[in-house]
Amino acid sequence: MQERFGVESRLIYPPVLGDFPEVPFEQRESGFVCLGRVVPEKRVDLAIEILKRVRHARHPEVHLHIVGRIDDSRYGKEIRRLCALNRDWVFMEGTLIGQDKRRLIAQHRFGIHAREREPFGIAVAELVKAGCVTFVPNDGGQVEIVDQSALTYSNLEDAVEKIVIVLDRPDMQRNLQRHMYTSTQRFSVEAFQSGLLEATVAFLNGGLPRF
Repeated sequence: MQERFGVESRLIYPPVLGDFPEVPFEQRESGFVCLGRVVPEKRVDLAIEILKRVRHARHPEVHLHIVGRIDDSRYGKEIRRLCALNRDWVFMEGTLIGQDKRRLIAQHRFGIHAREREPFGIAVAELVKAGCVTFVPNDGGQVEIVDQSALTYSNLEDAVEKIVIVLDRPDMQRNLQRHMYTSTQRFSVEAFQSGLLEATVAFLNGGLPRF
């Protein structure tokens, strides 16, 4: 808005609804959750390949839960095939909602997202709010959500390297997880409500540009 139109805009993050169970990090499973629709632009196949290489590197304990609607398209069938080939560590959960979804996410330490140029990434914000140390591509709004260079990757090899580094260092995991909890205050319903109210009052008082 500033670069193209000369408009100074105020950023208000969308809210992540619902509370997640508070599970201590040490009691969580050393697994990953990939959350969102199973469609080509989400690159779920890349998430599987990344973690497959992480397992082969030196972390065979790692597993993956894929949570999201999957259809009978060519891509959906390919993901089902990959899940079947790796059935001992990849689990296709399908659509989960409400407490079932929040409970599964909160039981795991890590999240992974693979879509490039994600406009925001509400699924990423959900994972972060649940306290998952979440790895994302180094572009789009998702970079602001995780707000840690250690969690952003540029390609497959970079993702594997950064995940292995974090898995090798329990102290780093705990520090990143504490950061996740702190950063999620931006995505609370209360922050959204107060930010929207303040912006509206400022607009009505002439404090923001009118179109």
